[in-house]
Amino acid sequence: MYATIIDEVSCYGAIDSDSVIVMAFDDENYDGISESSFNTWSEAVKECSDYAKSVGTTLIQLEAE
Repeated sequence: MYATIIDEVSCYGAIDSDSVIVMAFDDENYDGISESSFNTWSEAVKECSDYAKSVGTTLIQLEAE
């Protein structure tokens, strides 16, 4: 499986508004899932990166399931 890289975040899988997104952060305490309805990896990276910044960590990877 190859990754789409957006703003240094590795994104795996095909994303659509029904996808469950698995999030991995530099601080593993924040790893988890998001059921937000993202249509593109750019949208997902933006929102999840904003969240990461607000809690003092960095988004590393996203994977659509």
